[in-house]
Amino acid sequence: MPYIDATYQSLEEAVEMYKLYADKAGFGVRFNTIKRFGDKTIKLRYVVYNEMGKIPNRSTDTLDPEGSGRNKRNSNFRITDCKALIKFERLHMGTNACKIYEFEEKHNHPLDTKEERRYSKRARQLSYKDKEFIVRSATSNIGATNTHKLQASLQGGYENVGPEVIDYKNFRRKMGNINGDKDAQLVVDKMNMRKDELPNYTFEYKCVDSVLNAMFWVDETDKLYYKEFGDVISFDATFRTNMYDVIVLYFLL
Repeated sequence: MPYIDATYQSLEEAVEMYKLYADKAGFGVRFNTIKRFGDKTIKLRYVVYNEMGKIPNRSTDTLDPEGSGRNKRNSNFRITDCKALIKFERLHMGTNACKIYEFEEKHNHPLDTKEERRYSKRARQLSYKDKEFIVRSATSNIGATNTHKLQASLQGGYENVGPEVIDYKNFRRKMGNINGDKDAQLVVDKMNMRKDELPNYTFEYKCVDSVLNAMFWVDETDKLYYKEFGDVISFDATFRTNMYDVIVLYFLL
């Protein structure tokens, strides 16, 4: 339970505490007011109930000027004007430590039940392992729906998965958008980063008509192996059956 004047090593730690508290209590939160010091570091940060706000007046249906008996526009967007919130204050400029200087616990609405919490925004967030599982499944041509079913089977039921199948589909679509025709540039950038960071790492590539045509890379360890043992050249016999239709040539040591 948060309490006034409680201190934390960082604002991130304090916010995560309140998110965990909200998750256990059964309500969602969002960031609100923020104030900064002169050096642009955060001085004050408000975290509020995610449906906080003034209830709008929807007495007139602007979509039906002739009048059809309805006096409210259909909407599943809820505003409760709940005052529950927490305010964090950084102790002073130049430090990450902060404290709670205001906390309102009471809500003006029922809190989510344990079953309802499964569908909260926080519960449905994809973890790194979820994302990795989706990516690995995609490389095996397993769609998002079947990936979600497989995850549910591995976890012992859908109630243990967290994210819904639509969350898997959304991430799978974003993954395709990120790659798309830019996946070659992502590979080149990653290899160049390794070249800058690793000693004696070699990377070369060739483009034809602005299209990546060939790549070659080898690290320091492989160069030592090659010096001592020589090499074997191997062709990937399945290169014409994959989605990229690209020849793969391995230099096996």
